[in-house]
Amino acid sequence: MEEIRLGREIHRLDNLMGRAIGQAKESLGLTATQGFVLGYLARHKDEPPLCLRDLETRFDLTHPTVSGIVSRLEAKGAVSHTSGERAKLYAPLLDRRDAA
Repeated sequence: MEEIRLGREIHRLDNLMGRAIGQAKESLGLTATQGFVLGYLARHKDEPPLCLRDLETRFDLTHPTVSGIVSRLEAKGAVSHTSGERAKLYAPLLDRRDAA
């Protein structure tokens, strides 16, 4: 009996969170994944810049997906995307300090 009740509460909480995330992303004009990436960057803004590969690993996404997300966030002015001195060997870098 207790397990059924807990399962219903978890389901209810999941629905509430989904609605809240949906409303937030619509008001900001972001997809859910863009919001997750931007949130991650904002939470870690005081750390050194990272390469796209870090986001690919963190979110288990392909390079084209991460590249597209970053391009769209850059177009919205949410992140800055720079190339380092060794850009041919390493992926472009994201500056998390701009994600706040």
